[in-house]
Amino acid sequence: MSASRCFSSVDDSYWPLLINRLEGEASNQEFDAYLAQSTRFLGRGQPHVLVVDLSRVGNLPSEQRQRLAEWLRQNEEPMQRMVLGAAYICPSALIRLGLSIIFHLKRPPFPYLLAAREGQAITWALSQLEAVGLREPAMRIRHELGLVSQPRAG
Repeated sequence: MSASRCFSSVDDSYWPLLINRLEGEASNQEFDAYLAQSTRFLGRGQPHVLVVDLSRVGNLPSEQRQRLAEWLRQNEEPMQRMVLGAAYICPSALIRLGLSIIFHLKRPPFPYLLAAREGQAITWALSQLEAVGLREPAMRIRHELGLVSQPRAG
């Protein structure tokens, strides 16, 4: 029996860091669910940073690219207010090039990074939180993810 695959899995347990992992190719229904979920996170009305793992994503058909473009147009203002930055994990140079071209044509309304590795993406995202004064959540997340060394008990 094979395990079912989910196109998008989102971990918001480190809020205001949101980690979104995309895998494979989405059906139109899965893609619409992904966009609806993204809308719900924006609807929280709280500043946050994104880490989007594209290392296992498949092709995005034309119809879904059009839906995404429309969603981005409709949500540009809330993204500008709520998204402090987004780091995209794309180990493939081809995917990084594709995103660079897309972002050159339509720049996101927030700072972004195209990262080859997850650690690089998370470190950058946490620095975005710190840059706007959210040092306590950034430090909490660093501790939860084991990104800081713990002092040894004497």
